[in-house]
Amino acid sequence: MKYVLLFFCLIITGSCIPVKSAPRIGNYKIVKGKQFEKGLPERNIFVFEDKQDVNAFYQFIDEKFQLGNKQVMDDVPFTVNKHQYFFSFYEVDKKSTTIDLFPFLVSRLTKSGEEDSPEIRQEDFYYIAIEVYSDLENDCLDMAALSRTPVLNYLRQLKDEYQNLQEH
Repeated sequence: MKYVLLFFCLIITGSCIPVKSAPRIGNYKIVKGKQFEKGLPERNIFVFEDKQDVNAFYQFIDEKFQLGNKQVMDDVPFTVNKHQYFFSFYEVDKKSTTIDLFPFLVSRLTKSGEEDSPEIRQEDFYYIAIEVYSDLENDCLDMAALSRTPVLNYLRQLKDEYQNLQEH
């Protein structure tokens, strides 16, 4: 009986097999765009999870910078320490996929035949990815960029403002 109980515990705890996992980002992450998502630029990007509605960040940027729905995602100008920079952002969707074997194994063991194949579960995760550049620097988030620290501080504040507005 002890072995049967152990067997079922192993099946239950190990029955969800991750096939593809979306990254979990606590606060933010700086990463090369192409490493994060195929199709993103090669520049370093500032990435954070977006738990808001689709296009919420777009609307936030449009209103904050008073862009009138023109060039909202590309070449958005901002100033830090009297220097002008530009950012572009991307809304990225990644899926986490797991296979749940437990219902399949139970149906096979009980020979009920109700469950023909393992259940595949998908969960969507949404991210905002921001690249920053200027007339003087092609990649302001590069480790060697002179503007990295003030730009990073600005992006942290922008992210916090966006997330705080959405909570209220």
